[in-house]
Amino acid sequence: MTVHGLPAYVAQPAEGVAPKGIAVILSDVFGWSCVNNRVLAHYYAANGDFLVYLPDFMNGCSVPPSLIPSIEHVLEHAPTWIDFFTKPIRGIYVLARVLPSILRANIWVAWPGHVMTLARDDPTTRVVRHEPQSGASTDPQPLVDCLFTAHPSMLNIPGDAEYVRLPTSVVVGDIDTMLKLDSARVMKSILDSKDGHEMVILPSAKHGFVIRTPPDGEHAKECAQEPRDQAVAWFNKAFS
Repeated sequence: MTVHGLPAYVAQPAEGVAPKGIAVILSDVFGWSCVNNRVLAHYYAANGDFLVYLPDFMNGCSVPPSLIPSIEHVLEHAPTWIDFFTKPIRGIYVLARVLPSILRANIWVAWPGHVMTLARDDPTTRVVRHEPQSGASTDPQPLVDCLFTAHPSMLNIPGDAEYVRLPTSVVVGDIDTMLKLDSARVMKSILDSKDGHEMVILPSAKHGFVIRTPPDGEHAKECAQEPRDQAVAWFNKAFS
């Protein structure tokens, strides 16, 4: 279907179940057509009773999921001399495939930290909501009620954490290449010092663990499952 001019994948609760609320997924670089992102949408709908929208915010410029193995290889450390030589080759291959998305969608510059930008509740982003959402209030209200983000990248810490105002839940791995552990700990300390926020640091979890789950990695599957339940619990708390 199309939502506000954008193609969108929609997942609904079981038949006859009234949605508790609307959840909108801002996907990773692999976009709305990535199977794992759609599976995530169905998980939220089935386990949280939410109406879930997964729009194509990247306007058709998402990175092909087939690049996941190559991207993982480039991001990992080079334990052997073979990796030392193959990583640059893989890096050039990935860049050649990803560059069109960078130029057309600007995904690396602004996209990854956008959830944290929404969490600031900038007055200029407030909207007058429809009556069922607002309780008949005509005053501008936050664009969203709460947020959940997994392994956010390209953040400015401590600034992006200090500006958080709306209820925000975060999960990140302790070996994330895009948000180093020291920065993650600073971010967690800031969010923990505020009311209405939470942050979890998962041991031995890499960047992208919620979506880029190896089919044969048991620990990776566990790391992917915990944030899904964390998100459902967070949204249930907000919509209760």
